Amino acid sequence: MVNTLHKTTINKLESIVDELRTQAKDVDNSEQFAPTTRYSKQTSLFAQTLFHQNGTKYSPFVEEVAANIKQIKLLLSKRQDTIAYSLLERIEHQVSALISAFNALGSMKKSEQIAKQASRAKQAKYKSAATQIMASSHQLHQQLAEYHDFERRLLAMISEREASRLAGNAAISKKAEQEILALHQRLGRCRQAIAKTERQIEMSETKTSPRRGAR
Repeated sequence: MVNTLHKTTINKLESIVDELRTQAKDVDNSEQFAPTTRYSKQTSLFAQTLFHQNGTKYSPFVEEVAANIKQIKLLLSKRQDTIAYSLLERIEHQVSALISAFNALGSMKKSEQIAKQASRAKQAKYKSAATQIMASSHQLHQQLAEYHDFERRLLAMISEREASRLAGNAAISKKAEQEILALHQRLGRCRQAIAKTERQIEMSETKTSPRRGAR
C-alpha cells in the first residue's frame, strides 16, 4: 500500500513539473523577458540556498526539481524514507518559488496569448495542488516512518528477550517471558498505528487527486 501511495504523490509532482516546464520554456524564449547584459552578469533568478543552479533562465531550475523527484524515487526504492521526505520538503519550497516567479511575470505580460498561459487562476491551481500534496502527506509520511522504525526496534527487543529466555535459568526465563508478552502488546499497538496512518495517507492523497480530464 505504501509504495502505491508514494507513486501517487510522485505522479502528482511530476504533473506539476511538466506544467512548470512548459511555462519556463515560454518565458525563456520570450524576448519580453530576456535579461539585460548587466542583469545577467550580476544576479541569478533564485538564491543558491534554494537551488544549486545559477542563471537567468528558468528551465534549468525546473529541471533541478525534476532531478530531485527522480532522487526521491531512488531513496524510496532503498527504503531511505526519512531522507526522501526531507528532500520532499525542499521540493515544496522550490516549486513555490517557481510558481511565485511565474505569477510575478504574469502581471507583466502584455500579450493575451502569454497572459492566458500564466493567468492567476491557472497559477492558483498549481500552487493549491502543490500545497495540498505537501501538507497532507509530508507529516503523515514522516509519522509513518517513525512508526516503522519503532516496529523494527520492538522486533529486535523481542528477539533479544527470546534468546535470553532460551539461554537463562528458570527465573530469568520467567522474567523474559513477561517482557516478551509486554513487547508483543506494544508491537500490536504499533502496528495498529501503522495501519491507521496508512489509511489516513490514502484518504488524504485520494482527496487531492485531480479529476481525470479536469482543466
